[in-house]
Amino acid sequence: MVAEPRELRESRRPQSQTLKLSLARAPLPAAALVWQVPRADDPSTPMWQLAQALLGLGRSGRLTDTLVDEKALAHQLSLRLDAHRDAGLLVAQALAAHGQTAAPVAQALQQEVLRLADEPVTDEELNKAKALLRRETLSADWTADRLARSLGTAWAVRGDAGAPAKDMAVWIKLSGAEVQQFWRKQVVQAPVLTLLADIGAAAGVAA
Repeated sequence: MVAEPRELRESRRPQSQTLKLSLARAPLPAAALVWQVPRADDPSTPMWQLAQALLGLGRSGRLTDTLVDEKALAHQLSLRLDAHRDAGLLVAQALAAHGQTAAPVAQALQQEVLRLADEPVTDEELNKAKALLRRETLSADWTADRLARSLGTAWAVRGDAGAPAKDMAVWIKLSGAEVQQFWRKQVVQAPVLTLLADIGAAAGVAA
């Protein structure tokens, strides 16, 4: 089991918030959801990595499978985990499909992210996500320069050049049920910042 996350040094967002933006010249509307996550050296980092892989790593991630291929709400999307020394961010963002506006895309995006807490993770999904993470960690295509940058970043951000290998040793043992339990506590109950960007729409902030 992964240890409980440490407190963020950065203050937590007290409640969910929606920010509406106006895009004058963008080709398509867009939406983004932002959750705060613990600092990069937190023991829960491997859990965040595996959850991010299940949802958004590769064409087989749940987000692309549902919002792009099945529902055709989004033209393209991504889910990234940004780790920093003081705190981090989980950012889900989508470019709306033609004919769509930002709000329904954001709603579907949030539903799909939160669905990880309720819909069981199959062995196939879990093994594929772990394989993708392993490929990123142990890629034979890495150049010496890229490897040096990775180790340097791990040391600078997390204080441990061996952090990637240690992460892998943890998430390779995690079960789908453990990911779901973690997601219920750390994401489902957490405030989220929603960004809605429509073409020519009025900008503003909503509670």
